[in-house]
Formats: sequence, structure tokens, C-alpha cells
Amino acid sequence: MERIKKIKAAISNKFSTVLKFDLWIISKIMKVRNKYLTFLLKNISRLSDWWFLTLIAILIGIFWNIEIGIFLSTALIIQVIFQKIIKNIITRKRPYIKHRTTVKRLIIPPDRYSFPSGHTAGAFVTFFVVNNFFFEISLFILSIAILIGFSRIYLGVHYLTDVLFGILLAFISFEISKYLYTYIFNLIKLIIPYLLHSQFFQAEYRLSG
Repeated sequence: MERIKKIKAAISNKFSTVLKFDLWIISKIMKVRNKYLTFLLKNISRLSDWWFLTLIAILIGIFWNIEIGIFLSTALIIQVIFQKIIKNIITRKRPYIKHRTTVKRLIIPPDRYSFPSGHTAGAFVTFFVVNNFFFEISLFILSIAILIGFSRIYLGVHYLTDVLFGILLAFISFEISKYLYTYIFNLIKLIIPYLLHSQFFQAEYRLSG
């Protein structure tokens, strides 16, 4: 525990300039706040709530393509695990907590720690997965993911570095899920030999017939 505290102190000292830049970015963004933009970004931010992304992954798996549903679910689970671990190690207080007099929150976040941004990570995990399967709509998903990342800063619950690391975490989670995907899907094939809604199984059935 003492070693973790020393590491955190060293990181804090080395990145003091970055932290100042983080606060400067928030102060600039706060100047463009208005009721219309706040309404829009509050609702866009909700698109990356954990329950909503989980529901999307389940619905995709059931009604569209089980491969993508499993891929997205796996990547989201990996992302959340890493996110929770990192948050509880770094324990970086959210902007509105650390800078009470200068930063005001516009929503109530799920916890008190800001690094990394879980909403941003979830949004970009979804983008990376969609981009892997359907490049045609990936630019639209990317636009939404960027807006979600911006909204977290605008709403006063994250710093820019939280958002940037959230994107990195999303990419790492996506790459790990790519590695695990084959093993997970082969296991499902053993448990459920044929699924009506799976394009994979349908294609395999036609090839073998």
C-alpha cells in the first residue's frame, strides 16, 4: 500500500503540467455552456451508460448477429474490469470535487473517481467493434463516441486526460477481446451446436451441406 502511495505521488509530481492543462481545458469548455448544449450533451452522455451498452450488446446478439453481440460483450466486460482496477489504484478525484470553486458538475456521476473515463471507454469499445465488422457505419459511431468523450468534460465530471486514456483503454480492451474471441466462440459452438440467428452457423451449415 505504501509503495502504491509513493508511485501515485511520483506520477502526480511529474504530470503537474498536464494537470494544469487539464484544468485550463475545462475552464475554456465551461465558458461555452448553455441550456441547449447542456440538454443535448446530457442525453448523448447517457448513450454510454453501462446498462444501455449492455442492452445494445444483448439485442445485437439476439436479433442481428450473435458474433458481434459476443464480441462487443466481451470487449465491454474487459474494459469495465480494467477501468475499475485502474480507478481504484489511481483514485483521481473528479474535477468538481478537486476544484469545487471553479468546476461545477451538471450530472451525478456513478462514483467519485475520474481516471479513466468509463463512458468514453465504453463508447470507443463500441466504435472499434463496429469498425471491425461494419466499416460503412463506423464514422457515425465514431462521431457519437467523440461527442460522448467531449460531454464528460463539458459536464464537469472528467478531465481531458481521463477521456484520452479512456480511448486507449477501449483500444486495449478491443485487442484483448479479438484474441479471446475465437476461444469464446468455439466454446459456445460446443455448448450450442446451431443457432438460428447466427450468420456464422448458417454459413457453416451451408458449406458443410
